[in-house]
Amino acid sequence: MQKEARRCLGEARFSLCLQRAQSWFEHNGMLEEAIVLALQRRAYTDVLTLLERLLEPFNTFREYIYAIKRWLQLVPGDLLATSPRLCFVYASALTFSSNSDQLEASTFIHVMRLLQYAEDQWQAQQQITSLAEVYALRAMIFIRQGKISQAAPDAHKALDILSPQQSIWRVICQSTLALEARWLGHFQSAYQAMLSGISTFGDTQEQEGAIVLRLLLGELCIEQGLLSRAEELFQTVLREAREGSNDQARALAGMAQLAYEHNHLTKAEQQAKQALAISTSINDRLLQVQATLLLARIAAAYDKRQEAIKMLQALLIHLDPTQFLQQYREVSLWLTNCAFSAGDTASVQRWLSSLTDETPPSISRFQQEREVLMRARLLLHNGAAQDVVTLLKPWQEEAVSNERLRSILEIDLLLSLAYFQRKQPQEARKQFSEVIQLAYSEHYLRLFLDEGEIVASLFSAQLNTTREKSLQTYIRSILQAFDSRQVHPNIPSSDLATLLASLSPQERQILRLLANGMERQEIAEHLVISLNTVKTHLQRLYQKLHVTNRFEAVEIARQLDL
Repeated sequence: MQKEARRCLGEARFSLCLQRAQSWFEHNGMLEEAIVLALQRRAYTDVLTLLERLLEPFNTFREYIYAIKRWLQLVPGDLLATSPRLCFVYASALTFSSNSDQLEASTFIHVMRLLQYAEDQWQAQQQITSLAEVYALRAMIFIRQGKISQAAPDAHKALDILSPQQSIWRVICQSTLALEARWLGHFQSAYQAMLSGISTFGDTQEQEGAIVLRLLLGELCIEQGLLSRAEELFQTVLREAREGSNDQARALAGMAQLAYEHNHLTKAEQQAKQALAISTSINDRLLQVQATLLLARIAAAYDKRQEAIKMLQALLIHLDPTQFLQQYREVSLWLTNCAFSAGDTASVQRWLSSLTDETPPSISRFQQEREVLMRARLLLHNGAAQDVVTLLKPWQEEAVSNERLRSILEIDLLLSLAYFQRKQPQEARKQFSEVIQLAYSEHYLRLFLDEGEIVASLFSAQLNTTREKSLQTYIRSILQAFDSRQVHPNIPSSDLATLLASLSPQERQILRLLANGMERQEIAEHLVISLNTVKTHLQRLYQKLHVTNRFEAVEIARQLDL
């Protein structure tokens, strides 16, 4: 119709019709339609005026986020730069419409430029309230890019001038400072700040903000060692998150870490693969690294070290250390750990020599601690137990003062090994006994299994001196896991088909539930059968699979795709 109108009326009269139509829509409060016509006329000054009217109450922003992105990308940049409000709005639209937490490099540069335009003009106009929003948004973007040291100064500036009415921006800035506290190893203050933020988001009905904070709190809880609390948070996010979203992928990655720590390797692998698939589809680089790193650790736990090493080497190739130094150091550390487990101490020495004396500010305190623990393991291997004690004592004090349970456990475990090496059995047993007491509350398993066979001998000795029934049961479960670490050999595909055919539907179901981490009582409740019936089925199942425990059975279930 427009093409025919142009032909019949001529360009000048057609343009006049568009102008009149725009005026009519504008007069009748139909601003979206007026904006579309102004864009068609290339009347970009009108577009900016109409948009500022449309967004007068800024809480309407979310409703128009995709339209704003579509409209403003057509406006010439030099003209857009004259409107600080629309520069800020456009930067917000580009940020919040991104599928991934990380903006593409070109989008990131564009957003930073838009925010700079807004900041310069509002600074000149002394628009303090608006300036605070620029600082807060920029802090949030830096956090999403993994640049915590760059985010904190903007968050501090914003909090100094944000009004009480700007509650959402205040929570974003407080959360940024909580992440800075986590980065510096001050876990307790970070934990409290994030809890406060979740409460505020709940009061303002901001579900998306509450989901993000629950994820951050869950990830903090894993580092802190509060595994059951982390699981509650991730389960809540999985119930609320959108299918295929970044939030769902991060919750799955968190659940996979917990399953790994409890030695439910099949479940951990399944969840990590789901997280990787989603993060790949939305191009979230940092999450892809996290999921792949976890899959490599699972492969190493299955004693497939060469496979794990190849995965980690491939990750390093695609990680630019100038952009992702924290992740690059993390992957390098786990690659070194794999080499050390395989007896390659030369690789550990090369890794140590590659580290600079001064740690860059872009490396978290938690990562620094991981690297110190790797250094301690090499010292133990070389028989330098006294150096281990000297190295780890300050870190032990720091971990205790900041209530970092996970760190306390790992440091104390290495210290107990050092005391044994120094022929101080009394100190070693005391230290090791404290480790068991602390680890029992969260039922750690991989913490000990990944440390090697020497830890198994400590548990065997501890079993004879432990009187508490609950701790005896816990120690036995760890010793059983050590006994079961030999992975069942791969079965030829032809034999797998025969084996699968020999299992009854009920046995297949039970094997699947077993592989998903269910205990016998849970299986009985799930299938609505008695516990004795489950035990009978398991006995027959183990006979058919030629295994003696659930760990070997689960490995065969993995090979059978159950």
